[in-house]
Amino acid sequence: MADKRYYWLKLKRDFFKRHDIKIVESLPNGKEYILFYLKLLCESVDHDGRLRFSDKIPYSEEMLATITNTNIDIVRSAVQLFSQLDMMDIMDDGTFFMNQVQDLIGSESYWAEKKRQQREQKKTPLLDIVQEVSNDCPTCPSKSKSKSKSKNNNINSSNEPDFEPDFEPDPEPDEPKPDIKSEFDELWKLYPRKQGKQKAYEAYRKARKKGTTYQQVMDGIEAYKRHCQQEKVDQKYVKMGSTFFNQQCWLDEYQTVAVDDDLDGIL
Repeated sequence: MADKRYYWLKLKRDFFKRHDIKIVESLPNGKEYILFYLKLLCESVDHDGRLRFSDKIPYSEEMLATITNTNIDIVRSAVQLFSQLDMMDIMDDGTFFMNQVQDLIGSESYWAEKKRQQREQKKTPLLDIVQEVSNDCPTCPSKSKSKSKSKNNNINSSNEPDFEPDFEPDPEPDEPKPDIKSEFDELWKLYPRKQGKQKAYEAYRKARKKGTTYQQVMDGIEAYKRHCQQEKVDQKYVKMGSTFFNQQCWLDEYQTVAVDDDLDGIL
């Protein structure tokens, strides 16, 4: 049986203090826009921020109105407004992409949830732990500390001189911090469709902080370029740079064969 996974949104305490949210909420019907926005986030949470009916059929505004139970006029105005405020992207293939969902997403597999619940059930209450330690340790801590201190004084008062090392260990050198901006500039030179650079950079910076490596992204770009070359993908259907980085497409797997052509010449 496939491992079932649960997803949720983690709204920060200052969510409603965000400038874009405050601007939307201040408009006529603003609260309906915010409710529609939250519904879109929930719909996209298990698709990495993407909203699409199927691989072949994108959502229309009428379909979004139906699945979110929202007035069609609200939907049309909200989609345009969210796009202007960079809260949503509308891709070339009609896919709606919720830009902030990567920062708000959380997930837990079915079995991970079961194990977590099992661990919580086995936990001993803190009060019981304190009582057990208290019963097993009758010696007063202050007396133990006093005896230890007295013993140390007796040792130091003997004729034996205290040993002091005649050297100090060399401090461990600090690891150099990666220059993420320079890394991204090099990756951007490799990527075949240079649109949405600022959004792409922000997505890369967040991914690096979460453990993604420069080499992983570079390998993913090279694999995608080979895929586009071998499938003869038209330039207009190549993913925009912002889309590739926002969706972490370097993790995708492509069916490619070895070629000897120079990758720098594709697209």
